[in-house]
Amino acid sequence: MFVVTIPVPSQALDGIKFATNVVVPIPSTKAILSYFSIWQWSAIFLTLVFVWKILSARVLSPLAKIPGPFWETIFPYQMYKALSQGRFHEYLLCQQNKYGNIVYFANNRVLINDPNEARMILGKRNFIKSKDYYVKYLGAPNMFTNRDPKTNDIRRRQVGPAFTVSHIAEMEETIHRASSLAMKNKIEKLMDKTEQETGQRQCRINYVEDFYYLTFDVVGELAFGHNFGMLEKNDYTTLQWIHSLSFVVAIEATIPITKKLPFLMNKQIGETKKLVEFTRKIVEDRIRENKEKGKPERKDILQTFIDSVDKETGTKMTIPEIVSENIALIFAGTDTASNTMSWTLFLLMVYPAVYKKVVEEVRTAFPNPKSNIKYSEARSKLPYLEAVIYESMRYLPAVATGLARRVPKGGVELQGHKIPEGADVYVFIHGLHRNPKYWDQPDKFIPERFLGEGAAERKRNIFVFSTGYRICPGRNLAWVEIFLTMSRLLRDYDFELPKESYFGPDVIDPETGEPKIMPGFLGLTLGPKYTKRDGWIVVKPANLSRLSISTDNIGGCLGGGGGGGGGLRRNYSYPSSSSDISPSSTRKNSVEDSNSMFGQEDTEIPSSASSTASTIL
Repeated sequence: MFVVTIPVPSQALDGIKFATNVVVPIPSTKAILSYFSIWQWSAIFLTLVFVWKILSARVLSPLAKIPGPFWETIFPYQMYKALSQGRFHEYLLCQQNKYGNIVYFANNRVLINDPNEARMILGKRNFIKSKDYYVKYLGAPNMFTNRDPKTNDIRRRQVGPAFTVSHIAEMEETIHRASSLAMKNKIEKLMDKTEQETGQRQCRINYVEDFYYLTFDVVGELAFGHNFGMLEKNDYTTLQWIHSLSFVVAIEATIPITKKLPFLMNKQIGETKKLVEFTRKIVEDRIRENKEKGKPERKDILQTFIDSVDKETGTKMTIPEIVSENIALIFAGTDTASNTMSWTLFLLMVYPAVYKKVVEEVRTAFPNPKSNIKYSEARSKLPYLEAVIYESMRYLPAVATGLARRVPKGGVELQGHKIPEGADVYVFIHGLHRNPKYWDQPDKFIPERFLGEGAAERKRNIFVFSTGYRICPGRNLAWVEIFLTMSRLLRDYDFELPKESYFGPDVIDPETGEPKIMPGFLGLTLGPKYTKRDGWIVVKPANLSRLSISTDNIGGCLGGGGGGGGGLRRNYSYPSSSSDISPSSTRKNSVEDSNSMFGQEDTEIPSSASSTASTIL
């Protein structure tokens, strides 16, 4: 115990004399600590933390005046729960619908869904990427993880030549062989087998998995000079490494403390390092072959990366940088295209009038089943297919969460609110695509909104590939993959959902009056969740007589006006409401019941959704 001597006046209080000095005991630190038990001190500490969290998030923060869920900005339990369940996009959309076009949804994080503000944020160089993008296991930053604007400019000049329209046109034959032709070969082999066994020329394929394998093989050909044989041989080794990288990126982006606790993901980090070493060996082998043979035999994306020189600085990419860019390409280049094709084909199956129209367009424009379909011809002759793809990207975007940007010095005003420097602004893509201010009947699947008057502006409001100077460099490649594959399949084959499918045009969601959508899982991208259950489709040879699809029972498939306030007219007549539709007695129309049937036995997630949480791209 310490003592302190305090001088006191000798006279006070009506002449009563006191000692001139008073000894005041001061308890020692040990005595103070021993006064409460460890549990009591823990409770005091947690209470102080709790109070500070409330004060910092809801009182002291400049963001406190922005609408948003009170407790989630302090302890985001519901957000993390949605992340773990692959429903982060649904969670954010719910917050958007409740609070408006700007939402304070988590500590220091603000969501926006206005396309004009989105273009402003994504188009300015001083809005740098959030720290969520940093990935330390790839050896070097790449186009997606790099946060420095100057370094990003150099890298874009280095990788840009690989993704020009002219260069991709040079690689179109390779893309065709690895995508639409490979898919056709697989289908034909399966049909041959089924015909021998049953006498019927048809087959069943898991289109969700096959689209992923297909895009994986395409990117492998272009970025690695190596066809992984995923579609044909189902070689999953490299795919498992990609799964692990997805897991690490997603977890570290959404739960930052895990970056300091790598032992929690030892297995995934180990497999990520295997992917890096595998890629490094391919790059080094190509460089060695070039030196031995004098000139490269292949002019693919990998070779372009090796040869490319930044004209302003004269620098070339190092081997670690090439490795990182190649991994980024196969990591991001497969998911966006494959999931877009999966959602597009599914939507065509549950909206038969749209399916009928797009098939008629493709088979009219390219009537010869033996002819190849070139991308430039498909893009110019198939406007309705393009509209269907755009609407699929809007309705179920592969990149569904947010593009996170750090607010620069001086802050910014959004939706009438001052956002301070250092806050993270999330350009919420799924919310942008469902904003009723810019999309008429946003919860309906209406491809016609991308045709006619106002279509160009509505296409600008699709943010799947981002926008501005950070726009996805691989978007041209994705469009070529999607168009070549979808146009060829829709011309050469008829598709229908299996009879045991839980979905179809007659399985109506009572909340929307629209056909039920199969469950999705948002990992790094949004893809179908139950691939083993919902990913199957029946394929038959194309038969024009099969196009006479009745639209008498498709309910709200295309009901209502056009998109974006354009009030588009239709050349069809549809039931005025879904109340006249009775779901087929042969088809199960309760997805909730079906999920309970499968429980934990069929929770397989496609590679695009292999993470247990979502990242912000």
